[in-house]
Amino acid sequence: MIFAVVMAALELAVFSIFIFGPLAIAAVVTAIAASLGASIEIQLLIFIVLSLASGLALYPVARRSKENTPESATNVDALIGKEGRTLEEISEESLGLIRFDNSNWTARPVDGQPKIAANTPVKVVSIAGATAIVEPLEKTSTPDA
Repeated sequence: MIFAVVMAALELAVFSIFIFGPLAIAAVVTAIAASLGASIEIQLLIFIVLSLASGLALYPVARRSKENTPESATNVDALIGKEGRTLEEISEESLGLIRFDNSNWTARPVDGQPKIAANTPVKVVSIAGATAIVEPLEKTSTPDA
């Protein structure tokens, strides 16, 4: 039973391998057989057969679980593609502020975009340090005033 508990704990700690779970299952059933008076040879046979059987039975489930785990963008990658609005005019010469996801970010327009007026809907194209590189959603440039 101690072996079963250790294997179950290892399975929870390193779920990506999915080896220790079948061993824990086999150890529990073997412990039950031992408590019913099974000989050591029978216990060993039960452990080996159940380890292999439970491993083979549970492997497709584990593989499917890994394959169905969606990749999710994190940190800076999660910001790319977000839509927001300029709070002030931004240009290549002067950074400005944009707001998206209830936070303000320093921003500048993408290369080739001279200015983006205040209150213009924008999309984050990339992040450079702590500055969002944005483009207007309508792809129109603001004439110089």
